[in-house]
Amino acid sequence: MRVNPLQDKKIVIDGRYLAAHRSGLARYTKELVKNIIALKLGIDLKLIVRDGEPFDPDLKKTLDTTSEKVEVIATRAGHYSAKEQTELYKLISSLKPDLVHFTSFSHPIRYTKPFVVTIHDLILHQYPNRASRLKQWGYRYIMRHAVSRSRLIFAVSQYTKRDILKSYDIPSDKVVVAYNGIDLHQFRPISNSKRLQDVTKKYKITKPFILYVGQWMEHKNIFRLIDAFIKFNAHPKFRGRFQLVVAGQPRHFEEYQTKIARVKAERDIVLPGFVADDDLPALYNAAQLFAFPSLAEGFGIPPLEAMACGTPVVSSNATSLPEVLGQAALFFNPKDAGAIAHAIERGLTDGALRRRLTDAGRVQAAQYSWAHTAQKTVDSYGRAL
Repeated sequence: MRVNPLQDKKIVIDGRYLAAHRSGLARYTKELVKNIIALKLGIDLKLIVRDGEPFDPDLKKTLDTTSEKVEVIATRAGHYSAKEQTELYKLISSLKPDLVHFTSFSHPIRYTKPFVVTIHDLILHQYPNRASRLKQWGYRYIMRHAVSRSRLIFAVSQYTKRDILKSYDIPSDKVVVAYNGIDLHQFRPISNSKRLQDVTKKYKITKPFILYVGQWMEHKNIFRLIDAFIKFNAHPKFRGRFQLVVAGQPRHFEEYQTKIARVKAERDIVLPGFVADDDLPALYNAAQLFAFPSLAEGFGIPPLEAMACGTPVVSSNATSLPEVLGQAALFFNPKDAGAIAHAIERGLTDGALRRRLTDAGRVQAAQYSWAHTAQKTVDSYGRAL
């Protein structure tokens, strides 16, 4: 009989990112907690959340119905704040946990008991995304502390692990690769044509479209995607036939509007902003093509979600994306707008390629399971203890 090393161990998970409902970190934290609870390991789990924030309905259902021992504890301490270093430190210390899991690198640097961290990427090393010099210094200091003082580091891809080992002098076996997952119950092909028509109408999409979903940050390379679409759209064969839909949490929204107005593409480029989780699978299904031009990714969940929905994907060939997407995407150089435009054209017009990408995409997406992420994580908890 296998011994459970976590039975009755008090594990604290930093769930403050659950408040950032629209981020990949929120999805990672939610799915990790849900799937750890589903393993029924008899852990005494303490989940720290932001005070006053509503729960995701799926996570709330899990918490309300589980027989496992789970306590939700609220804090006012935000990430990268003074309260994180004072109030959160005191709160965690008072709980006397056997282990703490910070689901990002941000943590109270005075905490010296056993803890593990998840490092999703080192993108802010290269793309500070307009952060002040003080914030950049703080990020690097806390990241360095997390890397050196944690018992183990979870990386979400082999690429991220290599990046960590290249940037910091630590043993290779301190970094455990635990890939992100995809919820295949949520992201799947939809045959209900009315559902697809309703979602396109809701977001004011009036033509067949190319879709991007993700954050609007410097390294996401959205301006170059817009340039590529304009090149594609200028071809007489395609002019006016397609729209580009750039969905996600808007940042510096006016700059995008200004650029689109300057090239008179307001009718061809749709900026719906954040798309609710309930609508996202239908939007992926309704798209003719998913385009992901990112310059840097630790993992890259959106193209896998699109693949799971049966939508062909064209993607940047940078950083972790070839590792994660395998042979199921048509790759391009993300620094070349012409190459992106050519990939979009092929992805829309080459029938044999579209069929291959659709079939391979479903197989590729099915390899990533949140249940596997959770199992790899708790196995490593035992090692950290």
